[in-house]
Amino acid sequence: MNADENERQIRRLLATQGWVVVVCRNLGGCRVVWTLDGGTQLPPDVANLPRYTLAELERVVRQPELLRATHSVKVFFPGAEVVEPEGA
Repeated sequence: MNADENERQIRRLLATQGWVVVVCRNLGGCRVVWTLDGGTQLPPDVANLPRYTLAELERVVRQPELLRATHSVKVFFPGAEVVEPEGA
């Protein structure tokens, strides 16, 4: 599958089920879940994977070091969210 096909499949899955599991090369091949939002319900077999909402991805995806730091936090503190600092 090429990059365009991957993107179409990811968009389709997000639109139809609200989540998708991806293997992230920037995180050393770790499996993570992308969700539309924090309220998306996940099936038990993927519920324990680190979860990123689309809003979180927008904040960290272009900054590899921030992505890795965020991932470390999410691994050690399941359910942690990326939020804007107060006053930002």
